[in-house]
Order: sequence, then structure tokens, then C-alpha cells
Amino acid sequence: MPVKVLCQAGDGIEVRALHRGLAARIYQMVRSEHARLERFLPWAQHTQSLADTLNFITQARDAFIQGKAVHGGIWVENDLVGMMALEIRSPNDQIANIGYWISSRSEGKGVMTRALRAFIDYSFSEWPVHRLEIYCATANVRSCRVAERVGFQKEGTLRGARKVNGEFLDMNLYALLQPDWRARGKAAG
Repeated sequence: MPVKVLCQAGDGIEVRALHRGLAARIYQMVRSEHARLERFLPWAQHTQSLADTLNFITQARDAFIQGKAVHGGIWVENDLVGMMALEIRSPNDQIANIGYWISSRSEGKGVMTRALRAFIDYSFSEWPVHRLEIYCATANVRSCRVAERVGFQKEGTLRGARKVNGEFLDMNLYALLQPDWRARGKAAG
């Protein structure tokens, strides 16, 4: 099966579309990172079997077909190191959320920052969005820094906004508008 590359960030970093053939690989990666992921991501506690992962991939495919979302794997060469998603939250207002995570072995190497920049370009050019939002737990400092590093502006902190493992977490809301991203690209180029 040919793999669809959603975007490239250079140096072998790509975001590729998911397919059922990746289920075992994704499941193993999530399980090996489970303790780390479940601190901030509620879906991690529900990934208990390969069947859960296959179900997620099926739901992701259906959401893509319906024009509601796109989920991709973050690859460095032929190594799957994380995931990234765009989910349309408000079609009328052209607002979408971006979510991401990366394996601990790939943290601190600039992979997520580069992949996110490429994914933002992809999102604004291929999807009908004007505003991108990222929600990060305030305690997830690395994730917050990635959002800030690529140009998202912190718009506030939502108190007790996400329940993870029975605990309500405060979430930082970051946003990026398409005109600001385009202007930033022209200034850099």
C-alpha cells in the first residue's frame, strides 16, 4: 500500500497518513510510552489492546473521509516516533484543534517543532481553517514550549478544563491565525 505523505519537514522528518498496517506499531509505541502519555492525554488510558488501536485508526479514517479530521504519524526516516492530528472543531468559524505527542527517545531533538511547522503549512493550505488552536496542560511544559516556538500565542489558561485519570487539569489555550502564519512566512522568506 502506498503511504501518503501529508507534509515534509526536511532531514527525513515527515507526517504520514495512518493505515491499518501500522496498528501493531502504534499500539506498541503507545504501550511503551503509556505512563508518560497518560499524565496529560485522556485517550492513553483507553488504549489497552491492539483492537483499541485498530478502532482508533478506523475512526480516524472515517473522520478524514467526512472532512472532520486528519491523523498522521510523525516519522524520522523509517522510524515512527509520534503522532499529530488536526480536528475541525467549528466548520462555520473555520476553527481546528491540533494535537501531538512524541516518543521520549525523540524529545529534545527539534523533531516535534519541525513536524508541527510543516503540519501547520499543510493545515492552512489543505483544510478550510482560519484559526488553529492547541490545548496543553499547564504542567506539560515541553508541549507548551513547542506551541510557543512555532508562533502560537497563549490566549489564556482554562482552569480545570480536562479530566485525566480522575484529576482536572488546567489547560493553556494557544491560537494561531492563518493571516499571521502567512505574514510570518513572508517575513522569513
